[in-house]
Amino acid sequence: MFISKSTDIIEIKELEELDTLKDKKSIKQLFINFAERKFIISGVKKFAKTVHELSDLQKLDQLHTLILDFSKNEIGSYGCEILVKPMKKLYRIKRLHINLQWNDITQQGTKYLGFVLGCFENLHELYLNMWGNDIGNLGIHNFFKGMDIAYKSSDIDLDSLFKSKKKKKSNNKCQITDDSLNQDDSTIQLQESILNNQSQEESQKDTEQKLNQHECKETNNEEFKQEENELEEEEENGDNNENNNDEEEDDDNDEDSDDSSSNIQKIEKLYSDNYKILAQGLTKLQRLALNFKFTRISDLALSFISNCLSCAKQLKVLDLNVSSNKITSQSIGEFAQFLEGNEKIQELKLNFKDNCLQAVGVQKLAQGLQGLKQLTSLKVNIQHNNIKEAGAIALITAIKSCEKIQQLSLGLVSNFIQDKAASYISMIINPNLTKLKIGLGSNNIWDQPVQSIMESIKCCQNMEQLNLDFGNNASQQTKNSLNLESALYISEALLLLKNSLKKLTLNLFWNRIQSEGCKNLINAILGLKYLEELNLNAKWNRIEENYGRKSIIPLHSLTSLRKIKLEFGIDNWAENKELTNKINQRRIYKRQFLYKLLATKKSQYQDKFRQEILDEMLLEFLYV
Repeated sequence: MFISKSTDIIEIKELEELDTLKDKKSIKQLFINFAERKFIISGVKKFAKTVHELSDLQKLDQLHTLILDFSKNEIGSYGCEILVKPMKKLYRIKRLHINLQWNDITQQGTKYLGFVLGCFENLHELYLNMWGNDIGNLGIHNFFKGMDIAYKSSDIDLDSLFKSKKKKKSNNKCQITDDSLNQDDSTIQLQESILNNQSQEESQKDTEQKLNQHECKETNNEEFKQEENELEEEEENGDNNENNNDEEEDDDNDEDSDDSSSNIQKIEKLYSDNYKILAQGLTKLQRLALNFKFTRISDLALSFISNCLSCAKQLKVLDLNVSSNKITSQSIGEFAQFLEGNEKIQELKLNFKDNCLQAVGVQKLAQGLQGLKQLTSLKVNIQHNNIKEAGAIALITAIKSCEKIQQLSLGLVSNFIQDKAASYISMIINPNLTKLKIGLGSNNIWDQPVQSIMESIKCCQNMEQLNLDFGNNASQQTKNSLNLESALYISEALLLLKNSLKKLTLNLFWNRIQSEGCKNLINAILGLKYLEELNLNAKWNRIEENYGRKSIIPLHSLTSLRKIKLEFGIDNWAENKELTNKINQRRIYKRQFLYKLLATKKSQYQDKFRQEILDEMLLEFLYV
């Protein structure tokens, strides 16, 4: 989040505390912290009622900062409507943070959220977290289209729109259907056809390449089209069913339908005016953070996001998280075009982790990064994709052109990268860096790239935070192979950072640095005078027994050290028989313990599945 807590912010953690706001003369900054309270609807209604009352008392006229944290509460789309409805009275707000992570919100809820956010004419900073909600591509479309409508037509009475909604409950959850706000099917079909045509050549070239590291595959044209058609059919069926169920109630609700008929016509006209979505409400934004992690979106959603962000010409800070979805290389080109047209961006954070990107998509992304000459902070996370050597080299070459970067984070874990591409990273480590994070774990890297990287780090005399990940994951097929030489290279570089480094994170899990390499690392760390935080993972490195305990004792001499985490463990690659026997005895003990545990649950598990369950639990014990 952009906003840091200060004494001026009024923080509310309990429902009863909302009543105390009425005693305040004026409220400028407000933080509603209702995370993980299992409120469902009651807490949301209480907040909405309070906002109405405070607005009537004119105590929110000076409110310029609002933070709402309703994460992990299962409020649903109906709760989302109740939450945002009174917020349209707070149009003077300049900084708005909304956290709705894991709340069972669907595409219906994003409609109302977009409508209300489009009313904030003076909004300069927006943070929206929709992580874990099942909004899909249509949800992204509805959100930005709602902002566009609210911005273009300020005369639409949103109160009558909310009143005209007919609500129905099922399984103790409310689902809202809206006959007046039909989806712009022509827009979606047009975007689909464009993406399908662009992907025909790429799909033929990529069919032979399979992702061995996970089951994620490049989406072909038929699957992509079938997915979007299913989403559209679900929405149309929901609307049709509601129309049939509401025919008997039309006689009693004629007055409400007459009041909103003019609004319906306006909105239908606006939907049919344009094919391309342009969220004009984003024109004044300078800081924007959107978190759509694990929201079941694909290339079509990223295409919508790119089109809408093209209007945000004043952006200086952008944080976009679309990790754990089904985004491929098809829509990266449009996003790169957006980056090319926004030269004012100074801080950029992109998270494409756990998607289906390949080298072609990252090469397109690199073209967009080359034009950002004002960048001072860059974080790019492409972990667990399949960009390989070509994609990594293109990305690193583009970052090299951004000469003003002072904070750099590059996540390339598990991307089938080898020594050649890893050596290029030394080119982007400039002497002005104060924070550096490099993730190269679970690739196919040896000692030579580590040497070149550490030689460049030696020149960074102002480095305050350093995070290096060369470790391996036992579940991945590719594996780094760092030896004693790599530990020596890292130690030499750390000795030259003794007057500046404050935070150090080093992951060498499952390599071969041995006890001597670990000893050199500890000696180098002892020379860091101002070190405050240390995290060192050296498990499975052929380190002698009890060496981890011995190495902790000298670290007490670091008076500035406030937080420490050392992981050596008995599960290192032991070569002596005594230690190997101890490890085997411990594993036997675990197996006996698990058998006793399973014996108490005989009725729940069949005998043929007992061995499979046991093996899974053993893996958890051994690898964590």
